[in-house]
Amino acid sequence: MSWTVDTEKMALTNNAFFMHCLPVRRNMIVTDDVIESPRSIVIPEAANRVVSAQTVIKRMLEAL
Repeated sequence: MSWTVDTEKMALTNNAFFMHCLPVRRNMIVTDDVIESPRSIVIPEAANRVVSAQTVIKRMLEAL
């Protein structure tokens, strides 16, 4: 697919990191070699998502 992020597209960047909030459809959105590369930061990004959601819920509850 023309929009799938693969190593060729990543090679066009200036040492970019691959980010995705997960879940992701492997080999449709991003190829396995990109998501498992050292330039992939999907796991730390997904962890940040959890903290962000918890903060939003906490602030909503505090406003009650």
